[in-house]
Parts: sequence; C-alpha cells; structure tokens
Amino acid sequence: MPIRQGLSVREVLLRLREAGLQSIAGGGAEILSDRVRGELCPNKATADEWLAVARTAHELGIKTNASMLYGHIETLEERVSHMMRAARPAGRDGGFQTFIPFPVPAVAYGAGADGAADVDVGRSADDCDRTSPAR
Repeated sequence: MPIRQGLSVREVLLRLREAGLQSIAGGGAEILSDRVRGELCPNKATADEWLAVARTAHELGIKTNASMLYGHIETLEERVSHMMRAARPAGRDGGFQTFIPFPVPAVAYGAGADGAADVDVGRSADDCDRTSPAR
C-alpha cells in the first residue's frame, strides 16, 4: 500500500495511529533469513524490511508482536539468528508485546491415511527449546 499510494511506511503508520491503531499483529516474520524467505515467501518483505516496519511502529508508540515459523527449511543457526534479531528491537524500545514461535504442522510433511499426524516427542522438546529462550 505505501508504495502504490506514494506514502512511506511511517506515513501509513501515522495515519493508522491517528485513526486509533494501538497495536499490530506480528504475522509475516516466518524466519528472518533472506535465504529462507527467498524460497518460502519471495514476494514478502526482506528480513530487514520486516524489522524496519516493526521498529518504525515502535518509534510511533505502536506495539507489535513477533512470530517465528520454524521446522521447514531453516537451519538451527537461522532460528537463533531470528530470535536474536527479534529480541534486539524489543530490548531497545520495548515495542514487541509477545514472541510466538509456530512450528510447521506435522501434516505439512504428510499425515497418515486417516489424516492424523503421529505425535513427535522430539518435536515437542524442540518446541520448548524455541519458546524458552525467546521469553
């Protein structure tokens, strides 16, 4: 929208804030790795662009949320980098209200004939490993 209308992200957020916006959902982060984003969501903002929008919102007093979609093609290093990059703005400006790690559903990798995925105990431990450091 900002580019099509000739408005900057800051101008759009200012207008939304003036209209009553107080917070923004944190979707769209997936993994803050341009390698991963280039494969999974090539038409979305780069990692730096996503963070810049969040940072601008925080500067304007608009709270946001950060998410992480993991368990697909990212490396462990990219997961850690994502959490560190999302934590930096939160530590500086307190703008992120929450950090929400979302595992890619097991069904995305193929479920059984009945449509149900087996419970992966290792995956459950991995979920805890994503959530604990983020808090």
